[in-house]
Amino acid sequence: MESWFVLIVTAFLASAMLKAFLFLKPNPKLPPGPRGVPLICSIKWLRKSLLEIEAALISLRKKFGPIIGIPLGGSRSLIVILDYNLAHQALVRKGTIFADRPNMSPVTRQLNITLAGYGPIWRTLRHNLIFQVLRPSRLKE
Repeated sequence: MESWFVLIVTAFLASAMLKAFLFLKPNPKLPPGPRGVPLICSIKWLRKSLLEIEAALISLRKKFGPIIGIPLGGSRSLIVILDYNLAHQALVRKGTIFADRPNMSPVTRQLNITLAGYGPIWRTLRHNLIFQVLRPSRLKE
């Protein structure tokens, strides 16, 4: 009797998870890209060599266009820009829009340059790093 209950609960949870992954609508703010179970897709990408990833990205570009969103799991996605002009526009001309980092406030108080978000704190830390630590007279010491 107890084994039937466990079996029914397991089947219900498995079907609910399958429904969530297969029928969940993609985020309309993200660019199009391959769909599937995020963790399994990430493992599939990690197993490829550099040449295989390049060929896979070329085939994805033909299917989805020059900007691709690849789900990594949870609320995280990898955005890949496969066009030189679009990459230049995003990273150089509109670089301040994409310059920020994910918020890691529960982990750290963001008091170093690698984890600080783009803003006044980051600019102060960068200024101190360049003019106090990386100045030529310091580097010669």
